[in-house]
Amino acid sequence: MRKNFVTIGIILIIIGVVIFASSMYIATSSLHYNEINLAPGQQYSLHVTNTGIFMYKSNISYPVKLLQDNVTLTSSSYKSGYYSYVVEPSNAHAIINIYNNYTVPLEIVYANIPISSSVVISGLLVIIAIVLVIAGIVIAIYGAIKK
Repeated sequence: MRKNFVTIGIILIIIGVVIFASSMYIATSSLHYNEINLAPGQQYSLHVTNTGIFMYKSNISYPVKLLQDNVTLTSSSYKSGYYSYVVEPSNAHAIINIYNNYTVPLEIVYANIPISSSVVISGLLVIIAIVLVIAGIVIAIYGAIKK
């Protein structure tokens, strides 16, 4: 067994895990997540400042009414109970109004994910972390089996 290879492998694994945890913190710090309850006829205003992705899930199986004010919602999709839209604000006063046009109360969980440099950086850090962990595992195994 070559202890120096095992040690280097373990150090790379630890660095990879630390980088991964840091990237998750960076990514979640820019995420805007909330849960709201709307009575019939009630609405909720969400201020949007950056281009990004708006996702929501509600307690009903139909889409809720989204009123746009200085914002464009495009590329809508539905998967596994989540509705998602690409959000493009036209100015600093962009608002998405979530309106309950049904006769039952709505429970809505939404996330507004801005596409920003911090999200891109956290994605790159995840890739680097994965590479470091894999390299650390390979080096540690090599050191453990090599005489």
